Amino acid sequence: MQVMNAGCDAHVTEERVMGIEDPQYALRHPEFRKNEFYREAKYQKVVESVRRSGPNQKILNVGCSSGELNNLLAREGHRVTGIDILPEAVRQARASASQENLDRIIILQEDLLTFRPVEPFDAVVATDVIEHMPDDALVLAKMAGYLNPGGRLLLTVPALPALFGYHDVEAGHFRRYSKRDLQKKLDRFFKEVALRWIGFSLIPVCFWYSKVLRKTYPYEKVTKKTFLSKVARNVISFEQKMPVPLGISLFAEARKK
Repeated sequence: MQVMNAGCDAHVTEERVMGIEDPQYALRHPEFRKNEFYREAKYQKVVESVRRSGPNQKILNVGCSSGELNNLLAREGHRVTGIDILPEAVRQARASASQENLDRIIILQEDLLTFRPVEPFDAVVATDVIEHMPDDALVLAKMAGYLNPGGRLLLTVPALPALFGYHDVEAGHFRRYSKRDLQKKLDRFFKEVALRWIGFSLIPVCFWYSKVLRKTYPYEKVTKKTFLSKVARNVISFEQKMPVPLGISLFAEARKK
């Protein structure tokens, strides 16, 4: 594994480059990221999509955080470059890859908007990233520019604008996406766009905590091996195998024009 530090331009604040959770919480408690079943479900969608496209791909993971998805993709035999603006995220991603002796991962401390790769990628992955950016169209254009001709974008975003609430403000989200809005934005730079809902069963949980209670999601509870967390994990796993009519996230697959 290689680790490099590149100067970061202050286009985004540290709080706006992480995933759906409180960024400082996630980095203080990396075990949360390893055990949180909903994040695992999204990562699995990415891994399965990449697997269908063939072996030995060169992949850029934008906002790689503590590196769990880097590792999953590297274990599949792909060459992974993970970038994150947070020094602590880079440190944790490096440690995680080193513990597993994964030598097909390069980790860079980089700002997405100023990143200059040596060569383009076969796929760009961004799980819960673009909602943190004031100008998501600019971010999508940048990602398209990082791809080989016909390269693929795989991303997840928080969905259903009506659910925008305490959690989104806490996490530094500028928006949640409707299916129509995400489709329209992707169509500007990509073709063969396919969207799928994730997390149908979690809509009541999101609404209750973020809109009604206005409290942080109970991360500690869902990472513990309790009967309730086991049921929730099984429900999400079942949902992965069938189309659902709505969800708290959208998973997008698209190809560069």
